[in-house]
Amino acid sequence: MLQFDPGEIQTRYTLSASDPTVVVGGPRMPLFTGDYQTATAALEAKYSNLPVDYALFQTGIVSGGNPDHVGTGFGEGQDFYGALGPVVSTIVTDKNANVAALLTAAQKTFQTNVLNLKK
Repeated sequence: MLQFDPGEIQTRYTLSASDPTVVVGGPRMPLFTGDYQTATAALEAKYSNLPVDYALFQTGIVSGGNPDHVGTGFGEGQDFYGALGPVVSTIVTDKNANVAALLTAAQKTFQTNVLNLKK
């Protein structure tokens, strides 16, 4: 599978370096372990085009030492994504969107309509 070959990954990163729509280096769950993960993480770090360092996030996930990272519950996960979907749609379609207000409203609605009903 070529998409997992480090040489192919490096070629993709090199070719996409001038494309502002390609994001390299964002936070995500590590899919692999050992030497392969180390090599792909090093490539990603070399070609990262995001100004944010996610090292603490990655270390916490890999070590299991991040108590704030928990998967969504079986029932609440889809409700959570349902509450955030319209917010994301508004943010990407309206350059004047008030992100903080949209997220606050979605949080309150989710708290009231989903989490408070679970108690």
